[in-house]
Amino acid sequence: MTTTCNKNPYELRYDIYQQASSRLMDKYFQEHALWDGFDCWKRDLEAEGGTVTAVNPVKIRPAFPTHEEILEEAEKIYIFVKDNN
Repeated sequence: MTTTCNKNPYELRYDIYQQASSRLMDKYFQEHALWDGFDCWKRDLEAEGGTVTAVNPVKIRPAFPTHEEILEEAEKIYIFVKDNN
């Protein structure tokens, strides 16, 4: 693995893109697990005759991150790094 000092601007931008992608993917998988887990629990409980009054903490099914969303997140990271040097 090369150090940050040895990376060219293209490699640095790619690293920022990868970081942004990882952040959004982690968020997607966490929210999807919550959404799906609650939905399955509710369906099982109702199938057994139970009543569910709790609400899903994730209101709508999470969408897989788009390329545009990843670029927006990368821009946020870039601005933070650039402005906080």
